This record gives sequence, structure tokens and C-alpha cells, in this order.
Amino acid sequence: MESDVDAAPATAATVRDRELDEILRAPPQPGEMPTAPDEGDDASLLTGVDYLGREQRNRALAGAGQTFVVALEQRRLIEAGCEIFADHVEHVSAEYGEGLGYDIHSYEVDGRDRLITVKTTRFRKETPFYVASNEVAVSARYRERFWLYRVYNFRDTPYVYHLNGPLAERFRLKPHEYSATVR
Repeated sequence: MESDVDAAPATAATVRDRELDEILRAPPQPGEMPTAPDEGDDASLLTGVDYLGREQRNRALAGAGQTFVVALEQRRLIEAGCEIFADHVEHVSAEYGEGLGYDIHSYEVDGRDRLITVKTTRFRKETPFYVASNEVAVSARYRERFWLYRVYNFRDTPYVYHLNGPLAERFRLKPHEYSATVR
């Protein structure tokens, strides 16, 4: 899977300077999505990698993408005439950590909760991404309220596609990591 390091952050101004229908795009079709390499593939064997540096850069990219989506959600609600809800969009993963299973608490125009997890890449929309088991569980538990926002082309001109519902029903999920303890 491609690494999203060294991405220049987009700003809230990027959202303000563009029309929503210019930012929001259709998701890729199933045949357009590449599959992740198998565990035995040589592509998955890395040596001499600065894992700590990569993790820090990926976290910075994730945070910048989440900030972008907060601004996008506020704009969506304001344009729908729901300023009262726009003022209450919350970046919960920045405030409470990543354990909630979503990154942003927003609202539908009728006031119902919208729980958003954000996946950001500086690459194409077809680039595979990782999801945590907690995100999969939360998406199943709150199926009507859960949304995945995929922010892509983040370095240049960011675009977003979003899908509603359980991740296991919307994406092909492949186990990647396991928690291990001594037997």
C-alpha cells in the first residue's frame, strides 16, 4: 500500500474557495479499486524504514484531512440553512482520542447525528486504506448514522467521496494486523 508521507496540508480556505459540488465526487466503482498486496508479497517486506517518522507524518496527514472535513461539514450545514448545527460540528478524535471509532460528530439537516470517520490520502481515490476493527464495529452498530469520508488528492486539490453505512457492506475488508499474546 502506498504511503501518504510528506503531504502538504489543505486548509479550511480550500473548502471556502470552492463549490461543494466541485469537492464532493462519486466513489470509485468496485472494479476500479486495487487490492492490497498479500502478506507474502515482496512489496510488503520493507527494510530500513523510519517507522516512527512515517507514523508521525501519517498522523499529521490524518489530522489535516479531518480538519478539512470539519470545514466541509460546517459549509454543508450552513448552505443547507442549518447554521445552528454547523456551530456544533465536533472534531472528536482530536478532543477525545481515536477510541470512539469515528473522527467527527456532525449532523444531518434534520438534527440527527452523523458520525464520520475520515481517511485521507495524497494519492488517487482508488488508493486502498486501512480501517481499525473499532471503526468497522461502530459502522455496524450505528449503520444509519455512520459515514466514511475519503479525502484524496490532498496535496494538490483535495476531493472527497463519502459512503454511508457499515464498512463491511460497502468495502472489501482484508485482515491486516492481529493482536498477539504468548500462549
